[in-house]
Amino acid sequence: KLGAHKALLQMHAAMERNRLVALDQFLPLLDRVVKNDSYLNMARERAASLAEWIRNGPPPEPTPAPAQTAAEVKPAVTAGKP
Repeated sequence: KLGAHKALLQMHAAMERNRLVALDQFLPLLDRVVKNDSYLNMARERAASLAEWIRNGPPPEPTPAPAQTAAEVKPAVTAGKP
């Protein structure tokens, strides 16, 4: 059970690269890991995250912050200097 987290990390990486098919077949296993207190919390949280991804689709990609122009960047204020 100690290797479950590593296996789930590998599964996550494979899912990100679209290397797994028939993801629904993993749901019973992931749900069992989530409900079993003998697994590490990290593994249980990762299993819950993967199960949610399979049920609801991948999480949205984070949108990058817009780039600031040189005019928008405020100079740093240093203490005690004018």
